[in-house]
Amino acid sequence: MAKQAQTNRSAQAVQDLLSGGLPLVQAAQRLASLERVVRRKLGEALGRSVSAGGLRGVEPEAELTLLVANSAVAARLRQSLPSLLETLQRHSWGLASIKIKIQPNGQSGDAAAALREKQAKLGEKGLGSFAGLSQILPDSPLRNAVTALVARHGRPAAKGRTGS
Repeated sequence: MAKQAQTNRSAQAVQDLLSGGLPLVQAAQRLASLERVVRRKLGEALGRSVSAGGLRGVEPEAELTLLVANSAVAARLRQSLPSLLETLQRHSWGLASIKIKIQPNGQSGDAAAALREKQAKLGEKGLGSFAGLSQILPDSPLRNAVTALVARHGRPAAKGRTGS
């Protein structure tokens, strides 16, 4: 019975979309275009973690739903909402509000890739310092961690200790 209700809601959502005068393909293109504008306005780092989840209502009272990867992104996005909404209204998108939803399954592909990508880079001087430290530390979890850090950032740490 619950599955039937869910199917009815899905069918109603599609019917509502189509009865609004926009064919499904045009609505999808409009949403994709809106997502590009939002991402451009938010900047690269925050924009990668946001996707357009839907558009409800009709202009000028439409509501945009933005899907985000986690609560930290949602908090940062909430700070940008007033200027984002103003920008979208200025560009005639016909929006009255923007709603933020955290994706229940975690991260979108773009957000997951953004998290995997290193944001901070370790310079040569820092690498040299950590490499030297890994050589003088006794065998321990700390030494293993420092050695792994040096390897991850591009310079293999020496295996043996020197000058003990």
